[in-house]
Amino acid sequence: MSSSPRRRRSSRGAHPDASRPQVDPRKKPPRRRWVPAEEQGQESSARKPKQRRRAASHSEGSSARAGRNQVASTRRDGNGGGQSRPTAQSARKQTATHSRTNTSGSTGALGAAAGQRTQSHHNQAQSFADLGLAAPIVQQLSQAGIYTPFPIQAAAIPAVLAGKDVLGRGPTGSGKTFTFGLPMLQRLADTGASQVRHPRGLVLLPTRELAAQVAERLTDVAAAVGLRVLAVYGGVAISRHKTQLARPVDLLIATPGRAQDLINQGELFFDDVAITCLDEADQMADMGFLPQVTRLLQFTDPDGQRLLFSATLDNDVQTLVQRFMHNPVVHETAPVQAAVDTMSHYQLLVGPTNAERTEVSQWIGARPGRTIMFMRTRYNVESQVRKLRRVGVNAVGIHGDKGQGARTHAITSFTQGDIPVLVATDIAARGIDIADVSLVVHVEPPAEAKAYVHRAGRTARGGATGTVVTLVTDPQRENVAKLLASAGVDAPAIAVTPGSAELARITGARQPSGQRLGKVVTPGSPPAKTGAKQPSPRTRTRKGRTSTGDDTKRRGQGRNR
Repeated sequence: MSSSPRRRRSSRGAHPDASRPQVDPRKKPPRRRWVPAEEQGQESSARKPKQRRRAASHSEGSSARAGRNQVASTRRDGNGGGQSRPTAQSARKQTATHSRTNTSGSTGALGAAAGQRTQSHHNQAQSFADLGLAAPIVQQLSQAGIYTPFPIQAAAIPAVLAGKDVLGRGPTGSGKTFTFGLPMLQRLADTGASQVRHPRGLVLLPTRELAAQVAERLTDVAAAVGLRVLAVYGGVAISRHKTQLARPVDLLIATPGRAQDLINQGELFFDDVAITCLDEADQMADMGFLPQVTRLLQFTDPDGQRLLFSATLDNDVQTLVQRFMHNPVVHETAPVQAAVDTMSHYQLLVGPTNAERTEVSQWIGARPGRTIMFMRTRYNVESQVRKLRRVGVNAVGIHGDKGQGARTHAITSFTQGDIPVLVATDIAARGIDIADVSLVVHVEPPAEAKAYVHRAGRTARGGATGTVVTLVTDPQRENVAKLLASAGVDAPAIAVTPGSAELARITGARQPSGQRLGKVVTPGSPPAKTGAKQPSPRTRTRKGRTSTGDDTKRRGQGRNR
C-alpha cells in the first residue's frame, strides 16, 4: 500500500464518470472530529476508523449514541462473565500470527505477498467475550443461541479488532461472516457516527444472494450497538437504494456493480470508508470483478483497514493484496482441498451417454431431503429442471438470467423445504448459506478444482455431515479423475444404474412418481396461458372512453346506417 501521505479527496473528484450528475461538495454537512474520553492522551499505532459526529437532526441519533455508550462502558468496565476485554494498547502488542488447524494446505506465492505469516498454537478462546468483543455483541449472539466461536473466528477476530489487515481462509460454512462482521461493527461503534451517503464500513461481495444473507446475519448485531446496516445489489430498483441511503448507513454491504452505479450518480461516497472487507475474494477475481473492485477501493481511505476472506486464497488475489494491503496477517483453518472429515465423496459411473446420466439424476432427485444439483450453463439448468419436473421431481432452478424475484422465491422455497431440489450454476449458488443440505450432485462436473471445492461446500456446513457425488459418463472418466486429484479428494468410483442398491445406499435415490409437474410459478408472475387468447370484454375507443365490445358494435352499425 502506498506510503504517501493521505490526501483529502473531494466528493466531486471521487467519481470516474464526469458526465454523471455530481454532488456539490460545498453542500456536504460540516463534520467535527472527536475522541472518546477513555482514549484521550493515548497514542495509537493501530489504524482506527475516522471518528464522526452524527448530525443532531438525525432521528436515530439518541439510540445510536446509547448503543455506543454501552460499548464504551464495556471497554472501561470489562465484559460480562468476568472476562476483561483487552485494551487497545495490549491488542497492538500482539504479534501477527498464522493459525491453522490443518497444515496440509498451502497458499503458494501468496505467502510472499502476505507479510507476516508465522506458525502458532490455536487460539484457546472459549467464548466470544474472550476474543475481545463487547458485551452487547456477545449478548446478541447468546440470544441467537451462538456461544462458541468457530476456529476461523477465534483466529482472526482479535487481529481485526487490533486494526490489522487480515487475509482469512476457511471452508464455506466455517463462519467467515461473523469473522469479519463482528469486529467491523465493534470498531465502527467505538469510533463515531456516519454521515448521509458516507458509510464508514464496506463489505463487497460477488452475488445478490450473498449480500442479502450477510446483511441479514449482521443487522441484529449492528442494532445492538446502535449501528445501521444496508445491502445494495442489482435486480432491485436503484431508486429504492437511493431512498435508503438518505439516512446514515454505518456498514454498507454491496455488489460491485450496484455500488459503482450509485457512486456514478452521486448517491454514494466512499471517502469516509475506513474498514473494507472483500468476501469471497477469489470469486470476485474469477468473475471479472477485479478492475471494478480496484476502482472502488481507490475511493476508500488509503490508510484504511483491509480484510479479505474466502474459501480459497490463491494467486488470483495477489494484485489486490500487493496494492491495497499493508503487512497483512494470514489466518487459515482448512486446506484448499475439499477433503473435509464430515464430507463423503463418490464418483458415480452412469454409463456412456448423457441420457443415462439424466435418468440417474432423476432417481436421485426423488430422494428425501434437500439436494443441490450443479450444471455448467444457464441453459442446462433450465433443461435439467424440466427433465426433473417431467417425472414428478419438484425442482427449481437458479442462475444469473433469473430476475431477483424469481431467485428469491427459489431460495426461499428451497430453504423452507417446499421444493427439495435446487438446480444451480456455480456463480448463482456461491455463498448461499442453507442448512441441512445433505447431498450435492455434480450432474455436470466443473471445469476446475476450485469450482469443485465451492460446489461441495454447500453441504457439510458448520460441522454437519454431507455427501458429494459426481455423475461421470464413460468419456469423462479421465478428466474427472484429474479434477478430483487436483481438489485433493479421494472419491471411489462406483458403477450405478437407476434402481441399483449402490445408488440408493449412497444417495437415498428412489423411483420418481412419474406425475408430470408444471412450471414453477413465481408470486407476482402472470398466470400460464391455458388456451387461445380471448378478446377483452372492455375496449378503449379512440377518444379514450371505455365501453364494452357490444357498444362499439352498435355505434358502428349506427354510422353505417
